[in-house]
Amino acid sequence: TSVDNLESQLAEVIRLYFSAGTDITVNHSVIENERTSMHVASVEYEGNQTEARFTIDNSTDALENKRRLQKAAKIAVYDALSTLTGKQQPWGSLTGVRPTKLYADIDGKSANAYTEFTQVYKVSEKKTGLCAEINDVQKEVDIVDNQYGLYIGIPFCVSRCSYCSFPGRIAKKGEMESYVDALLLEIDDLASRIDASRLFSVYIGR
Repeated sequence: TSVDNLESQLAEVIRLYFSAGTDITVNHSVIENERTSMHVASVEYEGNQTEARFTIDNSTDALENKRRLQKAAKIAVYDALSTLTGKQQPWGSLTGVRPTKLYADIDGKSANAYTEFTQVYKVSEKKTGLCAEINDVQKEVDIVDNQYGLYIGIPFCVSRCSYCSFPGRIAKKGEMESYVDALLLEIDDLASRIDASRLFSVYIGR
């Protein structure tokens, strides 16, 4: 790609289909005019080649335009890879974590989040339904001022999912025990410095 700081984003999509070291060529380019940007992705693998295009409206806001650029580029590459392999991923072109936040953001803009997830991001109906269900539950949560949630990050997994961009790894012998010991010490320290009555949720995971 000729777009700066986009290689890692596209590499995440490629890893949905191919492991590191696979001999595959992926090209990405952008055709722009005043109102829109067309993202063109071509993929070549074992003598087979395919191309996909995705057009998105430009934004006058620099940060929003960057988000749209990343979105369009990933969708174009995903569509090309999906066509080449004949396979759809459960989470479509989405990579990383917190797809429910994206769903909520789209829903909050009075857009049809379900349709955008299934038709644009190519997320399966099963996974989209899960996001919709979680979003409906979270809407009912009444957060009072000065309340807070506690996040406990677990940096280990039994296996490493190809789509995941979250920092973490498969634990080596003894690492999880050492982590739990350190975590308990930190919890004891934190408990002495916070008002537990203001704690409204605890999340444990990645």
